[in-house]
Amino acid sequence: MDDSTATAISNPSPDTAVLLLQLGGPESVHQVSTFIRRMLSDPAVVALPWPVRLPLAALVAFGRAPVVKGQYKAIGGGSPIRRITEAQAARLQEALLRLGHGMPVLLGMRHSEPSFLTALTQVKAMGGVKTLVLLPLFPHFSRTTTGSLLDAMRGEAKGVLDLTLVPILDWAE
Repeated sequence: MDDSTATAISNPSPDTAVLLLQLGGPESVHQVSTFIRRMLSDPAVVALPWPVRLPLAALVAFGRAPVVKGQYKAIGGGSPIRRITEAQAARLQEALLRLGHGMPVLLGMRHSEPSFLTALTQVKAMGGVKTLVLLPLFPHFSRTTTGSLLDAMRGEAKGVLDLTLVPILDWAE
């Protein structure tokens, strides 16, 4: 954790919020193909030029979706990642409040809902948030997870809100 991250968390004010970043997952079997295509279209995941990457992502999604749908049916019909991550956000917000650092904790997903744009819309609706702590839910940095999430979030935030983004690159130590 660098000094700017420590400062944003240890000296919060009503103008600070935390955004948990996650890759996401299909909430139903009907979203499986779209999720696979979105994930494989990410240049951090498949490092090929877009004229190759996008058709390849569509082809793989088409071929893999029937098998993956069966796997999601076996665990209840969709990914539990949103439910689990929403619970993590609630617990983190409660813990921060108990420590005297009351601030909202929101959720943004890279390849499903709630999207980063949805999360930024929520931040904007709160009014007054000037610092957004970006907390990817991966304990160590990897270009395909944390890097992808942070790059996409920076892109989404540009022009939407005038925010200071404070990324946490890893938190395993």
